[in-house]
Amino acid sequence: MIAIVDRAYYDILRDKLNKFNINSFLSFESKILKGAVKTHPDMSLFKYDEETLIASHESFDYYNEIFKGTKINIINANEDPHEKYPSDVKFNSLRVGEHLICKKDVCADAIIKRFDDNKIINSSQGYVKCSIIDVGSEYFASDDKYLYEIIKSLGQKCILLDKGFVKIKDYDYGFIGGASGYARDKIFLTGKIINEANRIRLEEFSREINKELIYLTEYDIFDIGTLMIMEE
Repeated sequence: MIAIVDRAYYDILRDKLNKFNINSFLSFESKILKGAVKTHPDMSLFKYDEETLIASHESFDYYNEIFKGTKINIINANEDPHEKYPSDVKFNSLRVGEHLICKKDVCADAIIKRFDDNKIINSSQGYVKCSIIDVGSEYFASDDKYLYEIIKSLGQKCILLDKGFVKIKDYDYGFIGGASGYARDKIFLTGKIINEANRIRLEEFSREINKELIYLTEYDIFDIGTLMIMEE
């Protein structure tokens, strides 16, 4: 397996992931985005399925080289995020079956065109992927009530966590999806959840869906723009 890891935290997480036979690579550093999010994978990459990633124009060559020789197909979106919100979230969307949840007016065309128009759900919350733990496209956890309601309306199993307990540099707080990754029945979190109510809720949910919850470090959980884990 290959994981794209926020280069700002690569040294902390590389060896932890290697214990699970996950080979880590540094994320692309955007020349357009600013602050902590410039190295966040989910700001330049969209995961369409287990064999397809859609990359921003500026990051395409970088990621295409990483996945060369694997079954993963990297598609060049031929457009880039802009510096300021909401145009920075062109790739920060989530596929839920046949549906796409995104901020439709700014989402990259290369993503939009892969979905039927009546299957695209416009979100007022632009940081969609950041706000949701995607457990194999089967189960979900979110710290955004609006997105939680959307996923529930699609008939998917989802739990709601409180917002504000995830740490991130340059911002007041991060998001739970940005602090997570999933592979082979394991939900990976960057660190410990100190907030007891949220920790218990997520641990109970993991047991209920028969997934193992892995805390990669002893630090307070921190947002790295998603652990983008792909099968080679």
